[in-house]
Amino acid sequence: MQKENIMNKNSLTPERIVLLAKKKRGITLEQMAEITGTTAMSLSRKLKLGVLKADELFIIMKAMGFELRFIDKETGLDAEDLDGEGRPVRGTINRIIFDTEKSIAVANDFFSDGVHKYNSGRARELYIDKRGRYFFAEYSDTDGEKDRIRLASPLEAREFIQLHGKANHNVLQK
Repeated sequence: MQKENIMNKNSLTPERIVLLAKKKRGITLEQMAEITGTTAMSLSRKLKLGVLKADELFIIMKAMGFELRFIDKETGLDAEDLDGEGRPVRGTINRIIFDTEKSIAVANDFFSDGVHKYNSGRARELYIDKRGRYFFAEYSDTDGEKDRIRLASPLEAREFIQLHGKANHNVLQK
């Protein structure tokens, strides 16, 4: 199987993306720098040297009214929606490793009271792994308590999704 060559002279580098956005908006480099809160000299240098960082690219594009998105080819979902709100948690249950960083966040009860991220020092986030198993990452904001993983039954997951679900959870339902 031959690998697809994704890097060529026409690749969309961060620098090229910024210059295309500048052209689309019909503005000068100085105007772009002002919009993005930097100096024209600094922006010009980064573009010429090809050293624009990914976070800088996102900041520049957002300031100019553009949205960059990454779509997961397996699920068709926006990758930003796949990440959870909570800290990474990993745990083993019945010799099976459950890892929030390798699973899709489906719902959480952060800010369930409308104000506080943790309600009474605790929060839960429901995930689904690649094998379709639901599990909770249970977070604690209380000293001495550790975050943990707990399995969720399909019924418990469905009820939690109905109460706290994200818009993308319908795609995950079989």
